[in-house]
Amino acid sequence: MEIDYTDPNIMYFVGNSNPPVNTSVKQTFGNIAIGLLIDIRTSTILDASITLVSPLSMEFIRAQLVGRNLDSEIEEIIKNVERYQGPALKSIIVALRAVHNRYRSFIYSNEKVKI
Repeated sequence: MEIDYTDPNIMYFVGNSNPPVNTSVKQTFGNIAIGLLIDIRTSTILDASITLVSPLSMEFIRAQLVGRNLDSEIEEIIKNVERYQGPALKSIIVALRAVHNRYRSFIYSNEKVKI
């Protein structure tokens, strides 16, 4: 699927968290950021990025997100993400909840958005 980045209904939302000190992500990036490209008409996650060191970890988390509905499926998304059993798991969930809260705040406070 090709994404039209010029479509005003395609928006990028980011959530951050602070990972444990003993993790490579903390040493490399300082924090965890999850970025979600979302079609705000449908709340569908079109693409995702996460600041983790391992490409496999990034792809695993991305696979749990892309194609899902951020607004209505957040608890199921988190349940699937919990299959990631690395030391940064709690921080990943915090970042996911942060991006979800940012998204919901935007959607419900922006009068121009029609869900």
